[in-house]
Amino acid sequence: MMDKAGFLDRIGRGNVCAHIDLALDRARELLGLPAAESHDQGLETAKKEISSELTSAQGISNPSKSDAARLSGRTGTTHE
Repeated sequence: MMDKAGFLDRIGRGNVCAHIDLALDRARELLGLPAAESHDQGLETAKKEISSELTSAQGISNPSKSDAARLSGRTGTTHE
């Protein structure tokens, strides 16, 4: 459909990419921007960041008994 309409010829067939990452690479090239880190590296970085945030969130939503006592103002000792 894009070919029949002449769209591919108008934008240039070399500017049509099969994957979003390739399209972003092509846009960086056209704009004279530096290449992005490798897609695999970016994925690993994202996995690490998400894992870190999940660990942090789990600590907030499931505090240990000592953390829960500290947060509620109790120290775990009884005052008589």
